[in-house]
Amino acid sequence: MKIFQNRFIDFPWYPFLIPFIFILNELRLVFFEYTVTTQSDKILFSTVIFFSNCLIFFICYILLKNKNKAGILSVIPIIFFNWYFDIFNYLIRLDIIQELFLNISTRIHWIILLLLMIIFVIVYYLLKKSLEKFSYFNMYLNIIFMSYFAIELYQYISLEKLDISLSNTEISQQKIPMEPNGIESPDIYFIVFDSYTNNNNLKKYWGFENSDISDYLENKGFWVSDAGASNYNGTEFSIAATMNASYININVQDDLSKVKYTDLLHLIQNNQLLYILKDLSYGLKEFSVSSPKSIPHMRFHVIENLYYRTFLYLVQEKIFGVKEPDYWNVNSTITKNINSLKNEKGPFLVYAHYSFPHFPYLFDSTGKKITDKKICFDITNKHYFLNQLKYTNQVMKEVVKSIFEIDKKSIIIIQGDHGFRLLTDESSEEMAKEGYSVFNAIYLPNGNYTGFPDTMTTVNTFRYVFNNYFNTSWVILENKKIKVFYPELFR
Repeated sequence: MKIFQNRFIDFPWYPFLIPFIFILNELRLVFFEYTVTTQSDKILFSTVIFFSNCLIFFICYILLKNKNKAGILSVIPIIFFNWYFDIFNYLIRLDIIQELFLNISTRIHWIILLLLMIIFVIVYYLLKKSLEKFSYFNMYLNIIFMSYFAIELYQYISLEKLDISLSNTEISQQKIPMEPNGIESPDIYFIVFDSYTNNNNLKKYWGFENSDISDYLENKGFWVSDAGASNYNGTEFSIAATMNASYININVQDDLSKVKYTDLLHLIQNNQLLYILKDLSYGLKEFSVSSPKSIPHMRFHVIENLYYRTFLYLVQEKIFGVKEPDYWNVNSTITKNINSLKNEKGPFLVYAHYSFPHFPYLFDSTGKKITDKKICFDITNKHYFLNQLKYTNQVMKEVVKSIFEIDKKSIIIIQGDHGFRLLTDESSEEMAKEGYSVFNAIYLPNGNYTGFPDTMTTVNTFRYVFNNYFNTSWVILENKKIKVFYPELFR
């Protein structure tokens, strides 16, 4: 019994349990997210959190010279340290806080820190003056936090991801002639402009004739669709299906929240097309935000993804200059990466994914940068979306010009991955329908667009392209629309 008292009642285990509770909670939250965080990132994160929390406890022990009292005192700063931005986000939603602080994003931090200091000093003073040993209170805290730890551990080890696979894999068994149509194997460019809806919907919902870019592309020899559609209304599913020329093997009743988005990225980066083209010595060039090496401005996601709730994130942001992603340079970097291919020997399958006209709305119609966050993240604003789309058309022209300068014999596919999706002033049916619409333009060096339907869906894009250029006989799949994004949540 004395051993139990010494080890359980008279020793504060909870300051060492709280960091594990937070670590498990955080790793559980990011388990299904699409940002790639390596095992070494997670180990470093866990180490930093644990030893930071231990340091807080030992500082409190130095102040009070009593382990039970130090444990009680340390709970306050440890919780603030780990869940700082959870507290911050709760406070900024309070009407009284919004009324008191106009520049809320700056001043509220000082208020939170002042509140922490006041609470800490009061509790320190009370503990210092008290003659109580706090043994049983200490035991209760041990029981409470051990219970929380057990719950978090159970939830973490109970995580189940939804295994995904391709439904249509017959094309992976087929060979392609080494020299189709008597010419060398061309570079294949798959250029995605995120959230670019089709021309018919631009006219219907925005009153905008997109004829300038359509006429430009057609004059360059492109086939342009006015009624293109995606088979999925979410980016990762849409791109994975397009680059594999296959539906993803999921069912309507599946819990899509259990999809691990890194599995979809794996399907994109190890797609069927690349496997088929390997005999022709094709390599993959990926320029997208899911490939941090090619877009260094987005590497911040490792910090954002793991530390974003902690006080450390505030310190990094305010003191050491860890900044938000440089959204404005992301897209120009992609164009530079495409231009750099003229110095490399292909052939390549190039996947380049531009983040616009999707929000944040970073540019007006002339390409002038927008830095007002209220505008950038006014996500349902159709006017801002259209302005950025107009600028996107300028970038599209630059990209086509660059590719033609590299090699006019290249195959070029320019598409959206889904529609605007956020037509909150329309009916639910109209909003859902528009969410699948995509811009679609294709350039084949041989000019053979026979059989290309105006309503082509993205899962069949490469099937039509390969059939008309490489003389394959791939089956055209049934057009289906599968909901993976729920725009009605934004009403």
